[in-house]
Amino acid sequence: MITAFSENDPKAIQRMLILNRLQMARQAEYTGNTPWKFQANQAYAAAQPCMSVIISLFNYRNYIVECLQSVVNSNLHSLPGSIEILVIDDSSTDDSAQLVEDFLLQTDIPLALVTKVYNTGLADVRNLGLKLSRAAYCFILDADNWIYPNCLALLYKEISDSEYAAVYNTIVRFDDKTGEKLDLISQFEWDPCELVRRPYIDAMALFNRNILLKLGGYSTELVEHGWFGLEDYELWLKLAQNGYTARLIPRILSAYRLHFNSMLNTTNLYALKLNNHLGQKFAQLISLYPNLDRYFGFEPDYEGCIDMITLNYIRGWVWNRYQQNTPLLLNIYDYDKLIATITANKFRLDVFESGKGTGSYGFQFTLPTNFRDGKSHLIRVKIAGRSHELTGSPYLFNYNQLSQKETKNS
Repeated sequence: MITAFSENDPKAIQRMLILNRLQMARQAEYTGNTPWKFQANQAYAAAQPCMSVIISLFNYRNYIVECLQSVVNSNLHSLPGSIEILVIDDSSTDDSAQLVEDFLLQTDIPLALVTKVYNTGLADVRNLGLKLSRAAYCFILDADNWIYPNCLALLYKEISDSEYAAVYNTIVRFDDKTGEKLDLISQFEWDPCELVRRPYIDAMALFNRNILLKLGGYSTELVEHGWFGLEDYELWLKLAQNGYTARLIPRILSAYRLHFNSMLNTTNLYALKLNNHLGQKFAQLISLYPNLDRYFGFEPDYEGCIDMITLNYIRGWVWNRYQQNTPLLLNIYDYDKLIATITANKFRLDVFESGKGTGSYGFQFTLPTNFRDGKSHLIRVKIAGRSHELTGSPYLFNYNQLSQKETKNS
């Protein structure tokens, strides 16, 4: 079923077409008509690979040969078997696939070209690669990037006979136009907390194939909430939420080509929807780290207030628009003394009708009995772990004065 798109969505038509193509591809496969063409060299048929290199390709004629050559030039003598290369072409409109066909006839490394009938996006491409792989471990590579000669052997040595779901290495990023080295990525150790804060590990990694298949592979539904660009990040989050670990090899073993018109620029247009989706899907993981300064790479965007104070309670609401499905914890103070921590998760119809997510962001706190002592109490309501204070806070509360005021107004 195709999701209805807003007329303000700049990618509405493209998204609808992609979802239609995904549906057609699945229907074709379900009926026994594989929606791809398979070609391989002679070395491929006899190979018993210990590792598959899955290369995603779409209109990268200027880069694909360099990418393939970097894999072929790998130092593989320490591996217990051969590797295989699977190039999954996402129905390119240039001659990228033809260049791969020419290349597979010139190499004795087992190589296959899988040409998809339907252009369905990166997640579906990689899932097809995982499905067709014959090895226990799969290295993920995009056609515009390349690896250094020792990359595959070092990654395999680290992951084989281990319980790691993945092993990754430090990557150098370079400018596509100038070739200038820019910075390093994937340079920090595996840390689920940091992963919830921001995407910091790239796609280029060696994965345990069975674990990825067990988790359903890459998620194709992200296009329903935005655009492409977060498939790899979503997979790392999926591994973390399911208790798997990964290992860093702190050596530069691969290179990432930075295009300044990359699809992540488009992804940012859908930040709110994508963050809402990730917040809901990984709520269990987020709950382990409730007080981060950012989630999924975005700083929290808080809004809320105290909108009612009576003799007996205070009431209000608060939300983070980037995590609409995650209720916030509030600390309530009397001056600087913490008196309670509550959850803002009560449904408020007025909040919902104002267009704020699910509307389940309300709170009501019964004031302690000592607030009736006739003394002044300074009520402060802050988001737990943050300096952010709700509108209407602080409020100077005096039971006697408020009682007299309510009596006059009655």
